[in-house]
Amino acid sequence: MEVKLTRRPMEAAASQGAGRFVQLSTIVMYDFRTGDSIDESYVIVPEYPIQALAVKREEVVRQAGREAGIGTFAPRYSLTDAVDTAVRDLIRRNGNRF
Repeated sequence: MEVKLTRRPMEAAASQGAGRFVQLSTIVMYDFRTGDSIDESYVIVPEYPIQALAVKREEVVRQAGREAGIGTFAPRYSLTDAVDTAVRDLIRRNGNRF
C-alpha cells in the first residue's frame, strides 16, 4: 500500500502539467558497509525493510515519471538536513529576529 500511495502525488503533478517532480527520499537506505563517502552511485543492498521500502519508493517515482513524461528528482535527506532547512526558512521569514 505504501508504494502505491507514492505514485499518486507524482501522477497528480503530471496531470496538472508539471515538468518535474521532487520526491523527498532518505539516507536511511544506505548501509554501514563503508566508512567512505557515499553518493547516489553507491550500490545499495537493503538489509532492513525500511531500506527496501525507500529504494522501492524511488524506483516507483522514476518509473511513473518515465510513463508520464516528466522529470523526477529524489534528494536523499537526513533528519538533520530537514531541520537545518526548516530553521533557515523560519529565520528568513522572521527577518533574522529571534
